[in-house]
Amino acid sequence: EMIIRECEDDSIVEYAHNIQDASRTLLALVNDILDFSKIESGMLEVVEEAYSLKAMLRALEKECRMRAEDKGLNFQFVVPEDTPNVLLGDEVRVRQVLLNILTNAIKYTMKGSVTMTLSYEKKNNKESA
Repeated sequence: EMIIRECEDDSIVEYAHNIQDASRTLLALVNDILDFSKIESGMLEVVEEAYSLKAMLRALEKECRMRAEDKGLNFQFVVPEDTPNVLLGDEVRVRQVLLNILTNAIKYTMKGSVTMTLSYEKKNNKESA
């Protein structure tokens, strides 16, 4: 990250971007392997707690927008204004699933855009997204 921010040599910055991308991929693989191990052993715990959907989506959008723009792609989140802000669930797992979907969409989209559209419906007098 420091090399990318401070270095003025384009070839070194490109190498640093490649290292950064490879590091993110490796981290994702390690985390996926750990999750599969937890699932197989029955040790994966789903933590149900209230979390801010909008805060999570803002962070995802920021991270994914940079990746998309680096590839020359347009990136868009479509979230209805009346979407509830607080949800009950496992924020870490929800974020992980959304991040995997979005990064794969960006990775395999060669040109054009990637758009994530969120919708929700009320169930049993409760809102769920």
